[in-house]
Amino acid sequence: MKTLDLPAEIDGDIQNYMADVFETLMENQTEDAYLDVLLVTEQYYAQALALLNTTDYLTRGDNPALVNALIIDIESGETDPMERLAHAWMVQKTNLELAESQENFNATFAIFVPVILHFMAQAKA
Repeated sequence: MKTLDLPAEIDGDIQNYMADVFETLMENQTEDAYLDVLLVTEQYYAQALALLNTTDYLTRGDNPALVNALIIDIESGETDPMERLAHAWMVQKTNLELAESQENFNATFAIFVPVILHFMAQAKA
């Protein structure tokens, strides 16, 4: 997935929120309840979104279409809200593993922030 670079002034903070997500998941790792643990990370995704919203990153270039396409694709494949969240997480993870640099890794995470929050909201409804 090709993403635009994050603005330099927020790149490090986004990376820190991403690290918080992965640290929380690792500290609370259980196979039976990983989706419940993923929901615990909502605060970091929300903080990342608030930071992203201070910039034009999510509205620049193809980013809005990319976010919408990810949501539509995930919604078309799953009907259960928790399964949608699980699928969104796996799609995010797969794309993060394909990142060619730390900057690309951070930008990919940033694209998935509104996607993951969207499916977290559905799962909690």
